Amino acid sequence: FVAVTAALLYTLVRRAIAERDRLAALAEEGERTVQAVIDAVPLAIVAIDPEQRVTAWNTDAAAMFALREEHRGRKLRSIRGGRLTPVADAIPSVLAPSHGAIEVVLTDTADQPQVILLRGSTVPDAGVILVAEPAQRRRGLEERMKQIQKVETVGRVA
Repeated sequence: FVAVTAALLYTLVRRAIAERDRLAALAEEGERTVQAVIDAVPLAIVAIDPEQRVTAWNTDAAAMFALREEHRGRKLRSIRGGRLTPVADAIPSVLAPSHGAIEVVLTDTADQPQVILLRGSTVPDAGVILVAEPAQRRRGLEERMKQIQKVETVGRVA
């Protein structure tokens, strides 16, 4: 009886471990998929915690804000000599219900000022997700849309 019980217990433990390993592999695969989707989005995405420490970002955000691994866990205001302070200052406005995107000017001693459009969303108990894009790119898209609408109007009239 003891040998049968030990063998059964051993089998159950092995099955539980195999199931745990399978679920862990699925979770890792899901995280890789989500990261790939986030990296494919042509917008800069940055996650910050409630204390405004940077916790994660995608490849466009790394390029736009010059984020590197050593910036993980640091406050926005302390990164790149305060270059991201305007982003930190804009967070309350971005999260206000009446605002959509707001323009923020990033400056750097070596670079020209860069105007970005910044949006944000609160993640309960986790912080904020910020989404940024160069204002110039958005304006270019808006101009193209206006041109398309004009051509369509002329086409309807003709």
